[in-house]
Amino acid sequence: MVRYMTESEPLPVTLITGATSGIGSAIARTLVDGGHRVVLVLACSLFLLNIAQFGLHVTWVLSMSNRFAWTPAQVGWSLFTVGITSAIVQGFLARKIIPVLGERACLVGGLLIAVCAFLGYAFAPEPWMIYAIIAVASLGGVSQPALQSITTKAIPATEQGLLQGSLAALSSIATIIGALLGSQVFAFFTKPGAPVHFAGAPFVSGAILALAALVPILMIWKRLPSSVKAAPVEGDSVVP
Repeated sequence: MVRYMTESEPLPVTLITGATSGIGSAIARTLVDGGHRVVLVLACSLFLLNIAQFGLHVTWVLSMSNRFAWTPAQVGWSLFTVGITSAIVQGFLARKIIPVLGERACLVGGLLIAVCAFLGYAFAPEPWMIYAIIAVASLGGVSQPALQSITTKAIPATEQGLLQGSLAALSSIATIIGALLGSQVFAFFTKPGAPVHFAGAPFVSGAILALAALVPILMIWKRLPSSVKAAPVEGDSVVP
């Protein structure tokens, strides 16, 4: 599997993008026709972030083994740490932090932490630093609960199924694109004759995607609720 991901020829990108773009267009039309433009913009942001996350997932073992010669046990402990810290933040701390700071601030703050975390994973020179970055990166986990809370409040109860189904479909598309992007970036920068041998390159691409995910949010910043008791402002224009 590892050899296939790093040495095989590129996957048929046109087939994948053709299928996924059709699904994405259908979801976009559904949300726009329903007057949920703010939700559509937030969904775009979440989509970019998910691509970055899935790219990290598919290259984590490859990158850490290549750079630090980690054994399967060491990789397992790192992923165990990710799971524990994420559970603490999303299961406990998010409920404390979001009401205090507000969903809008947590959403942007979480994305900025994600950008820094991706860059940290990419350039960390020592293995122990990865664990320190994991601990800090887990705080960025408040962004997705905040985003989901905003989108849920923007959609009537009768359309919650539409919302969850659309987000699930976009997540599935992001899985495909993220796996393709992450593996091919890793393969390019670690193959013999690469312009620069850089096993952390997929994490840099993840940082770029996480930073790009901020753009849609800034477009609708004034429409987002500043407190957990408020709802986003929908309208005909996504730019206030």
